Amino acid sequence: MSGAVMLLRARTALHPGAGTGLGAIDLPIQREKHTNWPMVQGGTIKGIWRDAARRAIGGNPGAADETPEVKAVFGPPSATAGDHAGALAVTDARILGFPVRSLKGGWMLLTSPEALWGLCQACDLAGVRLPNDCRAPCAVGCTEQGKERAFFEIGGTQSAVLEDVAIKLDGNPGQAAAQGLANWLGAVGIAATMAQVLLIVDDDTFNFCVRYRTQVVTRNALDYETKTVKQGHLFTEEFLPPETLMYAVVLADNPLGGGGVNTATEVLQLAKTWIHEKTIQIGGDATTGKGLCGIALVGV
Repeated sequence: MSGAVMLLRARTALHPGAGTGLGAIDLPIQREKHTNWPMVQGGTIKGIWRDAARRAIGGNPGAADETPEVKAVFGPPSATAGDHAGALAVTDARILGFPVRSLKGGWMLLTSPEALWGLCQACDLAGVRLPNDCRAPCAVGCTEQGKERAFFEIGGTQSAVLEDVAIKLDGNPGQAAAQGLANWLGAVGIAATMAQVLLIVDDDTFNFCVRYRTQVVTRNALDYETKTVKQGHLFTEEFLPPETLMYAVVLADNPLGGGGVNTATEVLQLAKTWIHEKTIQIGGDATTGKGLCGIALVGV
């Protein structure tokens, strides 16, 4: 079995919909049950990946779906899905970085020790090397560029104000971890300027932000004749903001369908050509430009 880590960077607001909500938000995003953190289901990513393969092959989408390469990697289409399984497995995408407005510097990309721990577990599962700085226990910290961008002195302490939360640097104990993660993200091609905005905060602050600092948009539809809201057409929709950073584990086994693809490594190499360093659309509201994400596949 071969593995890789997929990194997703939202270029526009992202709505991985969870269906109709029962709370204050009519159309919420998908969230993990145990953390309530945002996520994107693996089945969603795999379906989009398969569509990217069809587009790369070109011609009629139905015919592209029947090609030996697509069938070997993703399995046969629905009508003959029982013939054999696909060789590619994709986990749910978990949150790594979440952008929050900053009083100084505009915005910062927040992560936390728990989020970093999840990335470490994903890299271990996929066999991807992550810098040791990112694996060490860490506290609040940022790079020197990030410190200059967002922090200023309040009462003798370097602090940043993120929305309505103040973060104290207190000696910048997490600087090495922040710099290591920023360097790694730049090296794998997902974000060259990450060192300027990356900030490690405590888990409680990160948890609060990913729960309550998403974008919530009120939408409606107007009656053409009266220019008033149509009955039942006023609703709220939740989005992950642009620059949100997520990751998923990609695993490949030896293919069962042949098609000139013989090993797990060949499966990953072929699948990478369809999606790596490309922009794909994930989630709802595609016709209004939502859900455009940059993709990097690390470890192939």
